[in-house]
Amino acid sequence: MASHRHDRSFAGRDAPRKTIHHRQNEESRIKEQQEREDTSRVYESFVASFEGNHGDYDTVGFVKSSTPQSATHSTFQPMAFVKAGGEAGPVSAPPLPAKRTGDHFDLSNEPTLDNSGSSKGKKVRQMDAFLEELKSKQENRSKGLKSTQDGDRSQQDEGISTNLFLSDIDPSITELKLCQCFGVFGPIASVKIMRSRPEDPERKRPCGFVSFMTRADAETALEKMNGELLDDYVVRAEWGKPVRIPATPCYTLPAPAQPPKDSRYLPFTAKWVEHDTGNGRPEVHISFPNNAQITCIIHRLVERIVRYGPKFEAAIIQREHQNPLFRFVFDQRSNDHVYYRWRLYSILQGDTPFVWRTEPFQMYDDGVWWVPPTSVSIPFDEEGPMDLPWDSDDEARERIQQSLPKGQLGKVGKQRYEVMLRQVTLQRGTIARAMAFAIDHADAYDEVINITVKALVGTNATVTATIARLFLVSDILHNSGVHVTNAWRYRDGFAQRLPDIFVHLCHVYGSISARLKAEQFRRHVMTILGAWELWLIFPKHEVEHLMNLFTNKGAKMESG
Repeated sequence: MASHRHDRSFAGRDAPRKTIHHRQNEESRIKEQQEREDTSRVYESFVASFEGNHGDYDTVGFVKSSTPQSATHSTFQPMAFVKAGGEAGPVSAPPLPAKRTGDHFDLSNEPTLDNSGSSKGKKVRQMDAFLEELKSKQENRSKGLKSTQDGDRSQQDEGISTNLFLSDIDPSITELKLCQCFGVFGPIASVKIMRSRPEDPERKRPCGFVSFMTRADAETALEKMNGELLDDYVVRAEWGKPVRIPATPCYTLPAPAQPPKDSRYLPFTAKWVEHDTGNGRPEVHISFPNNAQITCIIHRLVERIVRYGPKFEAAIIQREHQNPLFRFVFDQRSNDHVYYRWRLYSILQGDTPFVWRTEPFQMYDDGVWWVPPTSVSIPFDEEGPMDLPWDSDDEARERIQQSLPKGQLGKVGKQRYEVMLRQVTLQRGTIARAMAFAIDHADAYDEVINITVKALVGTNATVTATIARLFLVSDILHNSGVHVTNAWRYRDGFAQRLPDIFVHLCHVYGSISARLKAEQFRRHVMTILGAWELWLIFPKHEVEHLMNLFTNKGAKMESG
């Protein structure tokens, strides 16, 4: 007994002691083993609830989808599991995947078990097939959502949106008004106005969205409308988030009605004109009245209507209905009425009596096109007064009384310069006085140039007066470099009109029957061109071009 105790005590002394770290590791391994065993039991119980087991467990039978009971019972096939002697798992190979028809699985083509509980092909649990199908659908749905989000993001990144965002628009504007304003650029897909709410006091004005059917129309609308006025509000447009484009637009601007081509059905003296672009349109070409008295009456009537308003015109219509001098007010298909209507419209649009816009325009929407005359078309009155009844004091007094803006001659100044032009001869003093007037009134260079050109190309001017006025133009150009405000503008202003002037001089030269007089006229013109080239007023090539126009070489080169 003693030796036995000695041996046990000796063995106990020799056995190594376990450290705290070793004990903790051992306890963890034991705990993990218990968890695996518990998990295995739970898994076996879970599988048995669906499939059953061979041996002690009863096999659970399921009805195939081809039977009438498939609507109320599960359609999974039974599977055999091992009760003991290893981990639970399928005994046979998985079957072919089940086909889903409607809300059920079609298992009619699956291999069935024989009496031995085995099958020739591979077999899989139907729950796994069902779970795999749900997983596949979820993945496809996630991929589709991601692709949609990526597509929307790519649309925004690539800038293919057709939706315009309008900030701070007129509070009284309507969707129809937006459609009418933006519909001129193309069909509109959708339009929406976001109005301010009572609970949002910071937003004072509404905002809106206008979506187009195509990107090109949206780009054009953004370029043309951004910064423009819309009912006294500045349009602030930018790209909005892409929206769905419908199959058909919600608004399309109606096509304007085409006017008839027959001049009998066109207003005023309009005629249908075909252009090189292939697009024709009705145009009213305005010409000056042939009667100087009628022209004076029209100008005076327009002046008083602008001053006193439409009531004055109504009084003239009522009182002068039988007066033949006022026939132009009533006869709308006469050239005098067309000139009267255009003259009144031009003055009301801000043009001056001597300078106006010459671009074709429309007085009203979808109306005929009015083609104004060129300023040279106004005839110069050669038979006007030759004396100078007004002086510079009268001109200054008129400017103070009528508050004439800077850049206008006024009635007195215009008449004074016209008298000087009638008095211009080949004597140096007459040319110098008109030249000094032009330099002193350089602020009104447009009117001075217009009156000078009219006097130079006038059909009633004599050959001597034409040469004298050409010398006046040369002196004005030579003195345009003086230190007077806007005096330098005479070069640019006359440079634009000189081609017409030298074409007229060519006609005058060809109309002179006397050879000696014609040669003298030619020498004067060539001397002026040589002086311009010497003074470096115009480049050499421009002087040569004017020389070709005068000698008609330019016309021959263009015709050849």
